[in-house]
Amino acid sequence: QAICDETEAGVLGALDELWQKRIVVARPGRDDLYDFTHDQLRHAAYQGMSPMLRQAAPRRAADFLSRRHAAFPGRVAGQIALHFERAGDAAAAIPFLIQAAAYAEQRFAHEEVIRHCAHAIRLCRRQNADEPAPCDSARLRNAYVSMARAYGFTAHQAEAEQAYADALVWTTSAFDRADLLRRAGDAELAVLHFAAAETHYAHALRELASPSGDHTMEWRRLWLDVRQSQVALYYYRSQLDELAALLMEIEPPMAQYGTPRQKSDYFGALSQLTMRRTRYAGDDRLLSYVSAALDQAKASGDEFKIALHRFGYGFALLVLG
Repeated sequence: QAICDETEAGVLGALDELWQKRIVVARPGRDDLYDFTHDQLRHAAYQGMSPMLRQAAPRRAADFLSRRHAAFPGRVAGQIALHFERAGDAAAAIPFLIQAAAYAEQRFAHEEVIRHCAHAIRLCRRQNADEPAPCDSARLRNAYVSMARAYGFTAHQAEAEQAYADALVWTTSAFDRADLLRRAGDAELAVLHFAAAETHYAHALRELASPSGDHTMEWRRLWLDVRQSQVALYYYRSQLDELAALLMEIEPPMAQYGTPRQKSDYFGALSQLTMRRTRYAGDDRLLSYVSAALDQAKASGDEFKIALHRFGYGFALLVLG
């Protein structure tokens, strides 16, 4: 009704006629939504429109859906993007594709994330080639990062590495480059590519190097994230002396600047180091480490961290008898 300027009765009558002739069918479980029964019927309907109407109708649909779902657009963001693209407005479609990818990421629909991000990237690249106003580089970078994460979750390591490399091309800020390099290193570490992870972490620290030493809280916390990634690398490599030295080095800035999430990981690493050095016999420090890790996890509100450190606390009690 919002698209075709018809009365409600007119729209319902036309829809009923199409349904009676089996041109459209209600979606399973959704009597308020209809689809063409065949793609060729949809194609014929579009081709039967004048070029002006063919562009105006999807624009109206996109405008209507974006207004109707302004508060929570994620569920229909993909549809809105499709309508804008059909209306010839790629610039308007791109942010909705990014929102659709974010919504899919929340639901762990990784293949959907990849599809939406790849589509956004194609439109961005086309816009950069054809339009006087190029696509925002931050938008391109974020699309590549989301796609890289999704590739990592679906065990497409080579594609994840390439997506991180592509994201770096569109990243100029040293802080953002360091964050990307850390993420790329973590992706390599997840598949036990130790040398590549080590290189990425070293490059991340180089990006964060500043002769002035005048750092923001955000900078300090990213530096701690990179160092904690190195902690994990040393643990996986069984480099316990290096691990102990690094934990000692980052203890003062961790106490002063670390977030609860970072501190939970820090105390968790101390407990793991204690376990390894005592051959899983534990000592009088172990319980204090796992207790602190659990307390900080609870303070962070991160359910995954809470579950992880509850397990660590229980395991420590088992070890200590």
